[in-house]
Amino acid sequence: YALGYWALAEASWYLSLRSGTDVTYWLPGGFAVAMLLFVETRQWVPMVLSGIATNVLFDFSHATPVSMIIGYALGNLAQTLLGAFLVRRFVAQTPRLVRLKEYLVMIGVLAFGSIGVSSAIWPIFLRLLTTSTYSLSSFAIDWLSNVLPVLTVIPLILVWLSPAEPGQRWWREPMRLLEAAAILIAVFLFASYFAANSQPSKGTLAPLNFFYVPIILWTALRFGARGASVVNLVFCALVIGGSNNIAQSDQAMVFGMGGYIQSLYAYLSICSLVGLVPAIAIAERNQLVLELG
Repeated sequence: YALGYWALAEASWYLSLRSGTDVTYWLPGGFAVAMLLFVETRQWVPMVLSGIATNVLFDFSHATPVSMIIGYALGNLAQTLLGAFLVRRFVAQTPRLVRLKEYLVMIGVLAFGSIGVSSAIWPIFLRLLTTSTYSLSSFAIDWLSNVLPVLTVIPLILVWLSPAEPGQRWWREPMRLLEAAAILIAVFLFASYFAANSQPSKGTLAPLNFFYVPIILWTALRFGARGASVVNLVFCALVIGGSNNIAQSDQAMVFGMGGYIQSLYAYLSICSLVGLVPAIAIAERNQLVLELG
């Protein structure tokens, strides 16, 4: 658990559009909640403590100020424990994401429950212990940077660590694997185009940028939630990592109010939902047909 947390933290640091010590795509947030859902509640404390210790060591290694290290650790602790508790309380012991209602409720309680609470508490901490300022734009960036891993990391872990139905084990079919490889190549090519042509001065909502929608819809139809969750994570990582080549002259538009990062993360969040919602709905329909017939 701690090794996975550290590896994802380093990946987040590498991929993120950074402003100071902030990481704007915090993958360990999704990883921590998902892993807690696979163990008994009594095992949460040692796991969370190991994750927080890893978080502190990671921040020290990147020369983060001590006051910020404390804030990040406490924020991640609250977000992880509250998130896992809310999912277990209102969704399921370990969600398998085979029901659309289950998926939507999980996203809702995490995005507006645990992440909303931690994002609301963060400015209070900054005011008490640091001289940093916190604007509405900062709140939006902080919230989106934690919501996006909920949409990309948690579903991937939940569906891939859950047992697969015999008819859904497409990775055992060579032709399906070739089709999956073709989809990943298409995602890589489109993400490269997107990162190169969606700079702050050009915007993220150009019509050509929505060519990803048919790719993820095809993935959902052909490979279900497992395929859609992989493609969503790969696409987000490629686009966010590729966007790090933004010119310094554009940084004000990146982190400013209504700036590039908010519209980019909103776009990626919508794309993630577009892939997983139909995949889960189709799986639920197929399961209902089997039960009825």
